[in-house]
Amino acid sequence: MAIVYPVSFADRTEILVEHRTGIERFTAPVGAKAMAREVQRLRAAVERPFDERYLAPARRLHGWLLAPIAAHLDRLSIGTLVWVPDGALRGLPFAALHDGERHLVERYSLGVTPVAGLVDARPA
Repeated sequence: MAIVYPVSFADRTEILVEHRTGIERFTAPVGAKAMAREVQRLRAAVERPFDERYLAPARRLHGWLLAPIAAHLDRLSIGTLVWVPDGALRGLPFAALHDGERHLVERYSLGVTPVAGLVDARPA
């Protein structure tokens, strides 16, 4: 399991990945306004049944939030991601993110929590 903390700033998004081995930091070159716009596009699109227009924002968001951390997650053999979203990302349907082949929920078990204190990345 890994706990993922994406935090958007004006000019970038920092993504912290916590695992029992420690915390690693990654950066996506997309600011808070662009991230919020794309989250809103995805949310609006997924509310329309049978409409595949959600795929474009789902792929962009996947590229911004998952591409920077994908190799790290693979190295750690992560099967579960627990997201601790900030700002506009609190409304993001993480399961709908798409890598061009499959949805995020098809690759990982997913969880979302409002505060990090509810999750412990260390094994029991």
